[in-house]
Amino acid sequence: MKKAIIIISILLLITLIVSIIMYREKLSNLIPDMTNSKLPTGDINKELTATDLAFRKQFDETDGQKAIEYIQGAYGKGLATTIEKMLRLETAHFKSKQYKLTGSAGMEVGGWQDIPKDSVVGHFVIKDNHDGHLGKFIVWNSPTDFAVYLAEYIKRHEGNFARWNSTNKAKQISYANEVDKIKTHFVV
Repeated sequence: MKKAIIIISILLLITLIVSIIMYREKLSNLIPDMTNSKLPTGDINKELTATDLAFRKQFDETDGQKAIEYIQGAYGKGLATTIEKMLRLETAHFKSKQYKLTGSAGMEVGGWQDIPKDSVVGHFVIKDNHDGHLGKFIVWNSPTDFAVYLAEYIKRHEGNFARWNSTNKAKQISYANEVDKIKTHFVV
């Protein structure tokens, strides 16, 4: 009798374990993996919430490196060097919260032209890396999308990368001097 109870108990335990595994498998098939999902693109005026961004992978230095490598292949070493220096300066070497959430060096909504709709997902209100003001910063699909926009912007302005920071000539000179001090790690 004891052997029968032990065998039945083991069989019930195995049945329970198999049921739990099957339930978890069924549940995981019903809930999509959102860790690397892209948000719908195209509406730069859509304000994203922390919840919208919570299921999205935060950008890191590896994403920045991929962007710079793409720019070097598509636009050449000179422009890739400039963009890497700009990104390192503006994103605290790819570690700022703003970069991790937006995939960029920080572009506030308004005044930018020719942003491809499929490159952005909206904007997020966050503190600026430099002066701490709250701003509506454009959220990009990837740092590569941002870097391509930046490369095209620099080309459109005849190589004047400092114009990205300011249209004021004195501020451009100061910004260019700051960018020049930065060392690259991806473009050598």
